[in-house]
Amino acid sequence: MKKKYLSREVILRNKFIDELHKPKPSVDTFIISVNEFEEANLATIEKLMKGKKVDMKRIQGALKQTIQTHGNITIDLLSSASKRVYGAMLEGNDVNNEDKIIINKPFSIRAIGLGFIIATILYGLLTIIIK
Repeated sequence: MKKKYLSREVILRNKFIDELHKPKPSVDTFIISVNEFEEANLATIEKLMKGKKVDMKRIQGALKQTIQTHGNITIDLLSSASKRVYGAMLEGNDVNNEDKIIINKPFSIRAIGLGFIIATILYGLLTIIIK
C-alpha cells in the first residue's frame, strides 16, 4: 500500500524497484527517473535561491533607508536599523494577518465588540464630565 504523499527519494526508489521487478529492466527508464528527480531538486533549489535574493534585497533596502535617514550606522542607531530590517521582512510575508489586525475585518465580531466597549467607556466618561 503506497502513501498518498511521498518524498522524491521514496518515489525514485519505488520507480527503481518497479523497473527491477520487470522481466527486462531498461536502463533508459532509470535515466529518465534520475533526470526527473534532479529536475525537481534543481527547481526546489532555484525557488529557495529566489526567496533568498528577495529577502536580501529587502534587508539591503532597509539598511540603505537607515543610512539615508541617520547617516552611518553606529551602536546608538542599531535599534533603528534593526526595526527597519524587521519591518521590511514583515512586509514581505504574504501571510494573511486578518486574525491579528482588526482593520482588515471592520465588521468582525471582535471589531464590533471593541467598538461597543470603547463607545460605552466614552459615554460613561462624557456623562461624568457633563454632570
